[in-house]
Amino acid sequence: MKNSRYIVVLVSLFVLLISITWPDTAQANASDRRTEFSINLPVRVPGNVVLPPGKYVIKVMNPMAPGLVTIMDAKETKLYTAFFATAQELTKPAEEVRLLLGESPEETPEQLKAWFYPGLNTALEFPMLLPKLLRQASD
Repeated sequence: MKNSRYIVVLVSLFVLLISITWPDTAQANASDRRTEFSINLPVRVPGNVVLPPGKYVIKVMNPMAPGLVTIMDAKETKLYTAFFATAQELTKPAEEVRLLLGESPEETPEQLKAWFYPGLNTALEFPMLLPKLLRQASD
């Protein structure tokens, strides 16, 4: 009888320890860097896709392959593009989410160039079309 109480107490302590140290879902979701963003002008993204003004979600497709990025509609039902980004080391971690636009030739939408995620000391740099190719793609 005493042994069974001892086992119950030991199992209860073990379960309590596991529940305290087990990562919660918010930490697990942060690994995909899911970011909602809105644009009010067309923006060109990798894959030569031009996003019209609206709301979108950008995230890492697989945390085990953090360079594989997807951009979807706000409800995450339509995939606009998926591409490989290059990790660039930062001297200090980003303080907030930031999407950086790159220069484009006149009369072409700006290009999405990089994505900074808070707390990480790497930014993801996106492949960009060269100005000559951009003009051809816009024609």
